[in-house]
Amino acid sequence: KSEEVIDQLFGDLLHGISVHFAHEERLMRTSGYDQLDTHKKDHELFLDVLRDIMNCQCHAPQKSHDHHAKLLSNWFIGHFSTYDTRLHNKLGPHYQTNIRISW
Repeated sequence: KSEEVIDQLFGDLLHGISVHFAHEERLMRTSGYDQLDTHKKDHELFLDVLRDIMNCQCHAPQKSHDHHAKLLSNWFIGHFSTYDTRLHNKLGPHYQTNIRISW
């Protein structure tokens, strides 16, 4: 049962973040944002990391939770401090979050 709950949470997280990234990328595209390609590639990197964690959760649950937390933390810190900072400086605050995850 707990594995099903974890799978559902990861699925909800992946879906919510994918929707958020699609919204942000659409905004960048319609605004003619000059760093869309690199920003989008970083989004894709995060989704790959999240899928790897989900796969590891299913097939190798013994893998270190600290390792996964570090991967996610490094991505968020790096993305927010570079890609999103540049985007917000260029376009201004542009949206309210649209991630909806039910716990």
